Amino acid sequence: MFKKQKPTKFLPLLLPYHWPFWLFIGILRILVLLPYRWQLAIGRCLGLLAYSITKKARSTTDVNLKLCFPELSDNERQQLAKDSFASVGMGIFEIAMSWWASNKRLLPLKKHVEGHDHYQQAQNLNKGVILLGTHMSTFAIAGRLLATEYDFAVVYRRQKIPVLDYIAMRAYHKHFYQAIVREDTRKMVKTLQAKIPIWITPDIDPAHKASIFVPFFNVQADTVIIPARFSELANAVILPVAHYRRPQGDGYDLIGHPLMLDIPSGDIERDTHAVNIMIEKIIRHAPEQYLWQYKRFRTRPEGEINPYKQAELSQV
Repeated sequence: MFKKQKPTKFLPLLLPYHWPFWLFIGILRILVLLPYRWQLAIGRCLGLLAYSITKKARSTTDVNLKLCFPELSDNERQQLAKDSFASVGMGIFEIAMSWWASNKRLLPLKKHVEGHDHYQQAQNLNKGVILLGTHMSTFAIAGRLLATEYDFAVVYRRQKIPVLDYIAMRAYHKHFYQAIVREDTRKMVKTLQAKIPIWITPDIDPAHKASIFVPFFNVQADTVIIPARFSELANAVILPVAHYRRPQGDGYDLIGHPLMLDIPSGDIERDTHAVNIMIEKIIRHAPEQYLWQYKRFRTRPEGEINPYKQAELSQV
């Protein structure tokens, strides 16, 4: 096992500037003690409240849904947007549970797991494994549940709020085999070369950092090439992982899809597009659980207008 990295220093976070954030963390820590279904109910209400009062996030969601689901009616997209906000609200409590809940409390929520054979196939190939994840609102708690099945490293983004970053990093180092900051690509490659699986969620807008434009929901999207490139550099295979909150609100399903053995093909554009197609397939199974509040299409090909700015201008 790798030696766990030390979390960020605690003492500077005791300054008065950070007290409001500690108050928020304290309240969240107490609410996590509530029964699971109560937490989801509260989260759903908070998400719907956010839908009604956060104009910018609602506008971003509306733009994303119009681009990705042009076949839906306005009423269908509006309902999908509301459901997405409700899911994000529940996701806040799921993140908190992923930080503080014990395995004993979480394990009963793991209702269905499939894809062990695909993971075993990857192990038999004696290669590193890229666990291809997505930014569903369940990603945090799904990571904890998946960690009860396999040892793997996670790639994380440092939080802008120091208190949240401190709490999150402590959780990553406690619950996962290893935690790697998103910018440390060299460490990711070395970890894969050491045959340690890494969970990566590449469905972000990297703003031209190691990226190319390929379709995502039939829209040109600036897309990181990391999964395809790492597959080549580290001799690793890609294993797509899906995770969904059950409609009954009683737990989660974890699904490992077949290995993407046709990557790398030598064509980075083709491989990156294949990754996007797989991510889109996972999202379409439960689109209301995806984080549509994120500006996925912010970076545009030369000559194209940022659709979010365009929407804001049209509302003025």
